Amino acid sequence: MGLTRAAGLAEYAKLMRQAPGEVTALADDLLIHVTGFFRDPDVWEALREQVVAPLVAAREPGAPVRAWVAACSSGEEAYTLAMLLLEESDRAGKRLDIKVFATDLAERALAHARAGLYPGGIESDVSPERLARFFARDDESYRVRQDLRDRVVFASQNVLQDPPFSRLDIASCRNLLIYLEPEAQQRVLNLLHFGLREGGALFLGSSETVGGAEALFEPADKKARIYRRVGPTRHGTIDFPPARAGGRWDRRPGPGAGRPLAAGGRTGPPHPAGVVHPGGGDGRPGQPRPVPPRRHLAVPPPAPGRAVPGPPGPGPGRGAGGGPGRPAPGGGGR
Repeated sequence: MGLTRAAGLAEYAKLMRQAPGEVTALADDLLIHVTGFFRDPDVWEALREQVVAPLVAAREPGAPVRAWVAACSSGEEAYTLAMLLLEESDRAGKRLDIKVFATDLAERALAHARAGLYPGGIESDVSPERLARFFARDDESYRVRQDLRDRVVFASQNVLQDPPFSRLDIASCRNLLIYLEPEAQQRVLNLLHFGLREGGALFLGSSETVGGAEALFEPADKKARIYRRVGPTRHGTIDFPPARAGGRWDRRPGPGAGRPLAAGGRTGPPHPAGVVHPGGGDGRPGQPRPVPPRRHLAVPPPAPGRAVPGPPGPGPGRGAGGGPGRPAPGGGGR
């Protein structure tokens, strides 16, 4: 309010209705963007040993490997996971089709992630060998090399309001659940269970567990917060978002894949590639079909074209500006 010189809440609310960009700026300020490459190195090593290495060893050359990093913030965690997958595939002498989907609500953080330009301070987090292989020096900064950049797809997504990815081998959702109410936590865990393959790995933050969803995930490493998906897909526990643009999703291969179909069958606005509505019991996409309206939203609907902060109620967290705030679901709760 001070920056916009608004005299009060009513005037600031009027400004947000007239200037959608201010809604985006406010949402970005409320999101938390604390992240880094190989943050908590011990747990990343545990993930490499217990998940990444066995996964790569079991795949045939050329086979796909799919991962999702929710609340990716400025992209360091997504690139970290892609580095581990590439290193293990090289170690095994296999060329795999590695794709890491990375999503967040904060457009500014996503723009940073897509640019792949990071300050020289990452030298304290990334080994010299990895810096040489995966980054190119750009003045006082480091830029992600194209081979690594091509493995990561960044997209705007609200994990409580948008459809999940599917057929995943690894899902990372670190330090997001701690900022959600219990009901919203269960919704996210149900969606992650739906998205993962049988036996797929769930990677959580050091202060998070799958409490309340023990029937969906079993611990693989409690200390590292690594879990395995178990049990069948439970469609009755998943409240999917309504279909977009007339209730159909584009399943055609090519650039339009994963985008909603607009009237007349034309591809609509971009949407994260690979998202699906419920299909077979193993998580594979079914035939496109309308989905009933969603109930019990954990956050209010976003303003047209933009996401707004949520969910309501008191809770931990500070906005990026240092004042009190609650990060919106899907943002970089790192």
